[in-house]
Amino acid sequence: MALFKRKKKEQEITDEKQVKKAVSVKDVKAKQKSGKVVKKSGSQVSYKALAHPLITEKSTIQNSLNQYAFLVDNQANKIEIKQAIQEVYDVMPLKVRIIVQSGKLVRSGRGQLSRQKKCKKAIITLPQDKKIDVYEGV
Repeated sequence: MALFKRKKKEQEITDEKQVKKAVSVKDVKAKQKSGKVVKKSGSQVSYKALAHPLITEKSTIQNSLNQYAFLVDNQANKIEIKQAIQEVYDVMPLKVRIIVQSGKLVRSGRGQLSRQKKCKKAIITLPQDKKIDVYEGV
């Protein structure tokens, strides 16, 4: 008789999964109708990977060559950065280059040496007809 109970439990579990899926789909449709912007499931990762665009003299010169510089998370790799740019700015990058800048040695107190945090920069190359407005929030 234990076999029959096991089948009922398995059916209940699959029914619960289908109910959860149906509820989540209803929530997404309700959010879309309310007018709020609904991002993809990977949007959390994309905003985590991209810290902010770098606005320096060199990066503004590179903007004319369709190259944009961003400060990114230290654990982010080229693939994650490419996906993040694609999700946030709706542009497919041609090339992603990464620079890891080591932290500078600084003095603190009476000649004690410590080190600043290291950071990672990404230089994104876009196609000729695409542009990103990085000066929007400045």
